[in-house]
Amino acid sequence: MKRLIIFTLLSLSLFVIGCANSSTNSDFIKNYKLNNGDYNSVQVTIDGVMVLESNDKSKIEKIIKDINTSKRECTRNRV
Repeated sequence: MKRLIIFTLLSLSLFVIGCANSSTNSDFIKNYKLNNGDYNSVQVTIDGVMVLESNDKSKIEKIIKDINTSKRECTRNRV
């Protein structure tokens, strides 16, 4: 009986630990959104070359909207 109780507690503990650690980086990437109103200027660079710099609130809001609605991918494992 004692072994059964220990086995059950150990199994439940492993199950709870496994569920608690199921949140992944992809969940963060999928759910993270930029807030509008937090930015006064924007600089966009491609390969280290600045292609856009603006203080225009409407452009900043459009860029934030584009970022928030675009597809997100994790690049950590890419070569």
